[in-house]
Amino acid sequence: MLSNRPSMAIIRHAQSLLEGDVSWEILTGGRTNAGWVGRSKARALVYKLYCVDRGNLLFPNNSAHEWASLTALVGTGLAPEPVARFDTHDGTVVAYVFVAGDTATQITPDIMQAMHRIHMSDAPMGIRAIATSPLDILEMGDRFVEGLDAQMSKRLRGARPIPRQLICASHVFLHGDIVPANVIKTPTGVCFLDWQCPAIGDAVQDIYVALSPAMHRVYGSGALTSDGEQSALNAYPDADAVARFHDYRPYLAWRMAAYCAWKAARGEGIYADCVEIELSRM
Repeated sequence: MLSNRPSMAIIRHAQSLLEGDVSWEILTGGRTNAGWVGRSKARALVYKLYCVDRGNLLFPNNSAHEWASLTALVGTGLAPEPVARFDTHDGTVVAYVFVAGDTATQITPDIMQAMHRIHMSDAPMGIRAIATSPLDILEMGDRFVEGLDAQMSKRLRGARPIPRQLICASHVFLHGDIVPANVIKTPTGVCFLDWQCPAIGDAVQDIYVALSPAMHRVYGSGALTSDGEQSALNAYPDADAVARFHDYRPYLAWRMAAYCAWKAARGEGIYADCVEIELSRM
């Protein structure tokens, strides 16, 4: 069970930056890493402790890439202000300034517009590049299907779409995990959290995760309605990317269904019902 207070290494670091008494609280909502907020009268800092074994093919968990993304976006308001990255006996920690605001429950037009600003930003050096051909997407899904029970494996393999040649787009800077719980609406705009799996690739990768019914079920208030999804898509300024999204959707939905089955098989029951939800969107 996660302690209300972080390790002494984190506490000492916070005390060197925050004046006066520091109170601590656990960050809730995340399913990958541990986090705490240290608060003084003047300001608050987030300390995120990386759990290295929680990453996977679709959503890696890389502290160096998060740090690179935060530093690349300083001054944009699209990401928290970075403070430090350091190692402790418990693992690597990334610290950043706490972002005050309301956590999103669904992806809305203003979030899609802010996501496009990420896509138009310069990507930091060294982050992963992800391929977006239908075959590449399906082959990643195949790896999630490996090892599933016979019934689920048969269900997914039977629904696997046939790959075809589609237009390849130039690569842009991707957040990689734009789900409602990773979005804070502040008085000055939209800020995105949890940059542990950024990439360069086709914008459709981010667009699909952002609109995914499974990700809305796990990290939001439930899947978008058809009108809500269309409103979000209409707000994304790149019409070519939106057109590609519709072309790529069967492949991205199938991969997400395979991912959800893989997560459910590892004991995260909230993902179990998401398999059919994703397959229904193909």
